[in-house]
Amino acid sequence: MKRKFLAIPAIFLVIILLVFFVKPKELAAVNGEEVTLAELTAYGDEYANQVASQFADKYHINSYGQHFWEESYQGEQPIDALYEEAVGALVRHRVVNETAVSLKVTEEKSFQEEQKAWENAKTNLSLGQYLATQDEQLANKIKEAWLKATPTSEKQLAQAFESLEDKYKETDYAVSAIEIPGYSGELATLQKIAQQIPAQLSLTECESWWQQQLPQQLVSALTLKSAEFQKDDVYSQSLGSFLSKEEPGTVVVGDQQQFFYIVKVEGGQLLTVEEAPKLAENQYINELYEQRIAKGVKQAKVALPEKIEESFRTSYQNKN
Repeated sequence: MKRKFLAIPAIFLVIILLVFFVKPKELAAVNGEEVTLAELTAYGDEYANQVASQFADKYHINSYGQHFWEESYQGEQPIDALYEEAVGALVRHRVVNETAVSLKVTEEKSFQEEQKAWENAKTNLSLGQYLATQDEQLANKIKEAWLKATPTSEKQLAQAFESLEDKYKETDYAVSAIEIPGYSGELATLQKIAQQIPAQLSLTECESWWQQQLPQQLVSALTLKSAEFQKDDVYSQSLGSFLSKEEPGTVVVGDQQQFFYIVKVEGGQLLTVEEAPKLAENQYINELYEQRIAKGVKQAKVALPEKIEESFRTSYQNKN
């Protein structure tokens, strides 16, 4: 009986020792759902070029080198910035998916299932790009669900339309002008010449007239149509937007002693909310989406132990 009495406290002693000295495994998770290194690295790979370029521009880096990610530039390490970007993208991805699942516009998927879907798709996209594309598709479904559940009011549409920059409200425009590059004289001189131009001249006739008035200059006719701009043609977009707001018959100053005589402007008016209700609706739902997703990201319960951050860092030690 005495031995049995002593055995019971011994069992309790073992339990107490286990509680105090055996630490539970720390789980990397977002809102209770596990995060793997592979998922985090997928986003790291997606943002690596962006972060590297930012550091190159900021610190005038000409060559990255084998140990670029672990180098320190005035107290900043690229790997820290990359880790932050990767975590931010991962958390946003989780919030977008959770929102879509709650609205029943998609089924819940684990990262392993998403990775398998990417492999089966046999796409040229990287895993990070594939996940970003999935987020965009879910975003559209989420917006549609919200609009269907709660249609917008006239007040909401008006406020959203008002928040849009004018460049998004403009109709397509076409502007014709005479370009006078490298002119070293005064603007007033060109304005006096412009006042003498015969009315109703075509663009070609205006070009000839200006060339006669300025025989030492090489003038040229210019036509800019917003509907024909290429997305990456920033110069034409900027110049066209500037010239389209000027009055025909006037001379305006450009860059580097560059002058323009405005021959004709068509279009370019600002739409009203009544004329473009769909534009207003898109602005409203886009703003609402960003606000709610940002709130979800801010409120997300993120538990990323040091071990996963260390593993993330290690995976980039030999990358350049």
